Amino acid sequence: MTIKLYQQNSYLREMEAIVLDRVERDGKPALLLDQTVFYPTSGGQMHDTGQIEGVAVVDVQMDGADIWHLLEHPLESTRVHGVLDW
Repeated sequence: MTIKLYQQNSYLREMEAIVLDRVERDGKPALLLDQTVFYPTSGGQMHDTGQIEGVAVVDVQMDGADIWHLLEHPLESTRVHGVLDW
């Protein structure tokens, strides 16, 4: 389960998070994080964009209580810093 920081404070632009899982989704490397400021595509609203550890976030997908961050290329870090394109 991913804590949705954007629901607690919609003005947050950055986050620190722990990587819980790594998979491939839609042909892209994807990270499951313990918390996020990235809003996923939902209800007709497009996902947020930005970077995690300097790697572009190309999609953000909700899967139940999990939010997956699809990246331009893989990351090996276990703790990450994310920044929204504001």
